[in-house]
Amino acid sequence: MSDLDEFHHELIADIQGDADVLGLVTVEAFFEKVGELLTEAGELDGANRAYFEGGGASNPMRIDGYGGIPETPMVCSALCYAISLLVTMFVCKTRIKSSDYCSACTGLLFLV
Repeated sequence: MSDLDEFHHELIADIQGDADVLGLVTVEAFFEKVGELLTEAGELDGANRAYFEGGGASNPMRIDGYGGIPETPMVCSALCYAISLLVTMFVCKTRIKSSDYCSACTGLLFLV
């Protein structure tokens, strides 16, 4: 088993275990796990779930939560704070296909 496959199986097991223990839906547990990983990596100060879906049929939009960006240069007053909007997509699959990552990356390019 490759390192990627091993990480994938451990991640799915962690998410499903957290969902069971904490009484969460798996997509919420996935958001919490992603937030934890981004915080540990120093990308965010923390992640807060604040689900929003809207925008109408012509401009659908979904936001799962937000997080603060650490060490943001203060250009304005002390009340300024930069945030990141987080959009997650959890799909429970037993095997990883490279096409899954290609389609996800293409979607991210349109988001940025």
